[in-house]
Amino acid sequence: MVLYGQLIIGAPGSGKTTYCDGMQQYLRLLGRDCWVVNLDPANEVPSSVSDAEGASADNINTNEKSEENNHEGDGADGDNTNTQLPYETILDVCQDVISLDAVMTELQLGPNGGLIYCMEYIEHHLGQVMKSLKERLKSSPNAYLLFDLPGQIELTAHSSVVSRIAQRLVREFDLRLVCVQLVDAAICLTDVSKFIGAALVCTSSMMRLELPCVNLLSKMDLLQSSVGFSSLEMSTKQNDSDDESDCEYDDEFGTSPLPFNLEFFTQCHDLHRLVDYLDSSPMDFVANASNKEEIDPQFDYTEDEEYQSAQRRTRSSIFYRKYR
Repeated sequence: MVLYGQLIIGAPGSGKTTYCDGMQQYLRLLGRDCWVVNLDPANEVPSSVSDAEGASADNINTNEKSEENNHEGDGADGDNTNTQLPYETILDVCQDVISLDAVMTELQLGPNGGLIYCMEYIEHHLGQVMKSLKERLKSSPNAYLLFDLPGQIELTAHSSVVSRIAQRLVREFDLRLVCVQLVDAAICLTDVSKFIGAALVCTSSMMRLELPCVNLLSKMDLLQSSVGFSSLEMSTKQNDSDDESDCEYDDEFGTSPLPFNLEFFTQCHDLHRLVDYLDSSPMDFVANASNKEEIDPQFDYTEDEEYQSAQRRTRSSIFYRKYR
């Protein structure tokens, strides 16, 4: 049986849990049997010391026995659910496998180190985790799965644990999996340097996960308060504009921090245009380097032969779109 699903990643606070909740409601309205697999060990209910101890390293064996005795054949009945989460889970690692709070308490690790330990622990016991998931999927053979993952960048930039877990899930479940990466639009679209950083992080994650990826700008509804106009107004301006002004932003009152309109940021073409809007020029950094070489103040990096060669390759690509 072929299954379909999404792997949800993104920076902490980018809206992954809210996205999972909204997507689950939407798909269920369409008649799909959608369930969330919470793979974030930090998504846990604040519990007592005894509950935290129960989520220690021996949790898998204990929960496997309890499933056989109490939950055999009843699938995702929701009896042992994490009430802190807004969505309905078919598997919650905090309840069934390991929790970050227990790891930090028992191993004296910090939040980031403890989270990496939890994910490596899940990978080490992934066979038992998948066995438990298969048992619960018996009552939902056509389930659409949403995998809610932690947002720490260390898990994708410095470690391959998420990639290995995803590849094994694809192989074992014959899963058609797509990676959905959320980027907080209310933050990155108001600062050019943050947007460039977010674009680089997205590119790095796409390369390391080796999955079909969709990068989404989340929290677009908050742009009205942070930028001063709504997404509806932006889309109207885009529809009314021609190809010659796709890069331009018509800011009547001069109060918008966006140098270009929304389409420029969603297409991510010609990002070199953003260099002029950074707080400092790249040439300032070169001038202050250790070699202390003299830099011609009239030097224009756009006249560099290597830069022009790279631009010619970009413009000859089938993915290039001319904005001006």
